[in-house]
Amino acid sequence: MIRAKQLRELQAPFEPDRVEWRISRAGEKRDKESGEARLWVRAVPYLKSHTIQERFDEVVGPGNWAVKYKESDHGTLCGIGVQVDLSAWIWKWDGSGFLEPRKGFSDDDAARGNYTNAFKRAGSGPWGVGRYLRHVGEGFADVVDSGRYFGRIQVKRGDREEGVNLWWNPPEIPNQFLPWAGGVDTTTGEMDDEAGVETEATHLAQLTEEYMDLVEELLPDLESMEQARARRAFEMHFPGVPDDSRAWTSDDCRLVLAALKEDGRRELDRAVAFTSGKKR
Repeated sequence: MIRAKQLRELQAPFEPDRVEWRISRAGEKRDKESGEARLWVRAVPYLKSHTIQERFDEVVGPGNWAVKYKESDHGTLCGIGVQVDLSAWIWKWDGSGFLEPRKGFSDDDAARGNYTNAFKRAGSGPWGVGRYLRHVGEGFADVVDSGRYFGRIQVKRGDREEGVNLWWNPPEIPNQFLPWAGGVDTTTGEMDDEAGVETEATHLAQLTEEYMDLVEELLPDLESMEQARARRAFEMHFPGVPDDSRAWTSDDCRLVLAALKEDGRRELDRAVAFTSGKKR
């Protein structure tokens, strides 16, 4: 069976920059003191489908899970299966209603949206990937001159509604729903105080621990001109990593993690193989 540890990893919170937000409500309110009209935005968090796909790849491996779709009278059903041994799979299903074509939204767009919505529901519902975001809930966004998101809202001015463009930054996610928080129950949203809370730097350092031996083995060899190819491969995928790998900061860990997500591990393995004279 799929191990309890893997289920916890599937349901673990994401880094804030991997969580997306959409406007749920918005409007314009006049300040009582200054009389100035101010725009306001309420937003809710969600995950993109590729973020859920990446989580399954990371936890169970790209070749150990699969997706099936079925059409029903009321919408699209999606099943996500995880292989538990050579002949057995665990499948969990969920679905969504049909999207209706609208202006600027073709039949093909609607069909793709049906599959995407069903997949996201199957991932977050029965499997629990991002389920904790239901407890994060709606929050006030910061309307700014230039931010992470750009949108257009309708505001009522006098007897008519006007479209207004605006930039905004999402609400902050409470600390207990961050990946470096300890003891959070991502199903109930409650905090286990006995588990304590790790720092972000500690969390990132732990994630890179398994790669440290490879990095320490590789760095000395890169000083040789004969290893120029390996140096180029390393620097391409690990820009800015300091020479002293034992003194990494939180930002250095972020760089390594970002590189690993871009298939840096494969290039690092090749570089290690090149410097050691072995084929992998």
